[in-house]
Amino acid sequence: MNLDETHFKIWLVQTKKLSKRSSDDVLSRVKRVSSILGGISNHKIDQAKAALIDSHQYHAMKADMKSQLKRSLLLLYDYVSEHDKK
Repeated sequence: MNLDETHFKIWLVQTKKLSKRSSDDVLSRVKRVSSILGGISNHKIDQAKAALIDSHQYHAMKADMKSQLKRSLLLLYDYVSEHDKK
């Protein structure tokens, strides 16, 4: 996935009403998920969530981090879905 990080963070702030710091955190978590999975494809974000849950690294994390990673992936999916329509 070729993500415009700046635009994604702006979208998070404007559309999802996150603070700048929270948008930075979401981007960091998206990068972490991408690292765990070896990349995220535009058309495979739903499969990415399943693959994340199946990963050994995910199982070693605390519950709050697991939740944050899944939420970040869903926010990315929302962003990609919204921008694919345009």
